[in-house]
Amino acid sequence: MRTRGILLAAASLCLASLPAAAEVKPAAEVLAGTEAASGLLPVHVDADAGRILLELPAPGEDGLMARFIHIASVETGVGSAPIGIDRARNNGGRIVAFRRIGPKVVLEVENTRFRASAAPGAEQLAVSRSFAPSTVWT
Repeated sequence: MRTRGILLAAASLCLASLPAAAEVKPAAEVLAGTEAASGLLPVHVDADAGRILLELPAPGEDGLMARFIHIASVETGVGSAPIGIDRARNNGGRIVAFRRIGPKVVLEVENTRFRASAAPGAEQLAVSRSFAPSTVWT
């Protein structure tokens, strides 16, 4: 009983010390002074502050904002096959997803090696929980 009370007190202190949720500013205020560029997604460049802002669609129920195929390659290489930096060589591609988790947006690399797309819902959920995506950017 005493241990439970100590744990509850510690948890209360931890929660009380968390910062309040960040205040959400209107888009017009955040984008003031930026230069807009069009493309797959709207981009806003703030050269003075040294930042690039990306407009993403509103998140769905699961927090998913957008999903893309990402391929990284080198236009010109050093011509050395042993180190793998050859011209036009790519990483084979991967599926990445922007997802809102609480106040943050993360970029995840989805695990496509293990999937159950034709299975019943419970099996799909089990596979997605067992083979988690990798968060590569927050």
